[in-house]
Amino acid sequence: MSALTFTLKTSPAQRVDCSELTADKLENKTTADISGINLVIGNQQQTVSDLFDITGDDANNIVFEKATSKLDHIGHAMTKGTITVNGDAGAYLGQFM
Repeated sequence: MSALTFTLKTSPAQRVDCSELTADKLENKTTADISGINLVIGNQQQTVSDLFDITGDDANNIVFEKATSKLDHIGHAMTKGTITVNGDAGAYLGQFM
């Protein structure tokens, strides 16, 4: 198994709520399931696959590549697994871990 990796396609214009992208919420989901998850961006929603290229399959080992300070709530309420952020992280990183 390789790390479940989210590589940001382009820097978003608005803040992105990444709280849905934790081991707790992604466990037992396929890449297709994950790609269809809606994330809140400002006052709108976009799917994970609109924002990120997704590779790997180990939801207990999550990596964010090309991360920017507009990716908020990374690791929100996470109770298991690890998250690696390569780049910047937005507000509330690891809140309620």
